[in-house]
Amino acid sequence: FGQAHLRREGSDCTLVSFGRPVNFCIEAADELAKDGITCDVLDMRTIKPLDIDSILASVKKTSRIVVVDQSWPFASVASEVITQVVERGFDLLDAQPGRVNTDDVPTPYAKGLEMEYLPNKGKIVKAVRKTFGLGGGARGTVKGLDDIMIYLAKCCKPIRGEEIVGYITR
Repeated sequence: FGQAHLRREGSDCTLVSFGRPVNFCIEAADELAKDGITCDVLDMRTIKPLDIDSILASVKKTSRIVVVDQSWPFASVASEVITQVVERGFDLLDAQPGRVNTDDVPTPYAKGLEMEYLPNKGKIVKAVRKTFGLGGGARGTVKGLDDIMIYLAKCCKPIRGEEIVGYITR
């Protein structure tokens, strides 16, 4: 009770969830692994008490976080988790925290619409890719940090004639 369970180990992004969406996080981690992005998947199991120490330890390793929560985004568990991460571990982050929630619309009753309304593998993959600046649309293959730096060099314009210099520290 009160201890997160590491369901999948990775080094590129931390996925935090609880309950049913943990399964979607595992599916998304499998999909992202095909592109060379590995994710820690933390099953929080309880939200009060929240095992913030396990979350921060994972973020320290990955420098990125996406929180998946099957509730509306306003005043959600995802909002609280991200707030605590930013308050306690802002310097650990290399990218804006992401969250995947239920869409902020009335609940649909058609099964197909309901599946799109709830957090799902596709939304999670898109959110993780966004933390790398890769967007969620086109599916490019990312094999590691070198490929990300090459991608950034191709798509970013130099500022005031300066060259793009890429380095990543952990």
